[in-house]
Amino acid sequence: MAKNRGITIDYYEIWTYEEQEGTYKECKYDITEILKQLENISVKERTFEYNDEKIRIQEIGYHEEEKLWEIQILKSREYVKPGIADDNGKYVILDLGENKYYAESITLIYDSEKCIIGMQINHNYINRTILEKIFSRFQKNFNDTIQLRPIILLGSKKKIEEAKYCTKISIAVRNPKMQNEKYDNDTLLGQVFNATKKLKGIQCKIEIGFGRNLKKKDSLDIEEVRELLNTTDSIAGIEELQIDYKNMEESSTDKVNLIKDRLQDVITVSINKEKSISHIDIFNKMKDKYLLRVKNNMI
Repeated sequence: MAKNRGITIDYYEIWTYEEQEGTYKECKYDITEILKQLENISVKERTFEYNDEKIRIQEIGYHEEEKLWEIQILKSREYVKPGIADDNGKYVILDLGENKYYAESITLIYDSEKCIIGMQINHNYINRTILEKIFSRFQKNFNDTIQLRPIILLGSKKKIEEAKYCTKISIAVRNPKMQNEKYDNDTLLGQVFNATKKLKGIQCKIEIGFGRNLKKKDSLDIEEVRELLNTTDSIAGIEELQIDYKNMEESSTDKVNLIKDRLQDVITVSINKEKSISHIDIFNKMKDKYLLRVKNNMI
């Protein structure tokens, strides 16, 4: 009997830095040249180890009609090996022997015109940090810093733009560790990034609010909060940005997390014991979903 299974798709914009008059400016980054290079080398050359597990670019190709790239990545399962169980209580871990390993498939779709990549999220998925390292590894000159940034939902931003009170902000950042990089110190995020860099750190989390002393009329400077919101459009290293807000003095506080509440889709695939989920089935459904978003100006 066939069953339906939902698969989540995460979308990211790809960004990099360009040097301009001694400072760095962020801009969108097209990975087409990296994908072409991967397309023209052998599967063996597209395989490497990361944290003692193997990662391989299995399939890669360009769909001319839709102007979209199809990518399949395999990630080994060295430490989570599957086994066989029966109704009599037996369980045996499968061992494939030398030069063979279990691998999980991750399907991706890439739009070079918008510099947007969609990635299948499953149990053993590749996070965006690893995906950044994969693309960086196959650059020709190794000079570009590649970062994937979640796409913030317009509805989430609108909630803050219309809020009357803001009671707390929680920010977590991941510094890209660029030696000559500097941010504008007049902005909150600039100060956080620069402080993280000065202390030779990579990650930082701060919380600004009133704590237990919060009163009904208390609010952070709402105009500064909105300005902070606009700043996030040009900063790729933000890992979390949660804002507690309310629209009336007497109302309860709501929360919006602009990074975690990011743009996602869910596709549905049919599975049964005789037919496993294939990469091409997932890609075709991802493609249909993405093209529908493009047609309706939703991405």
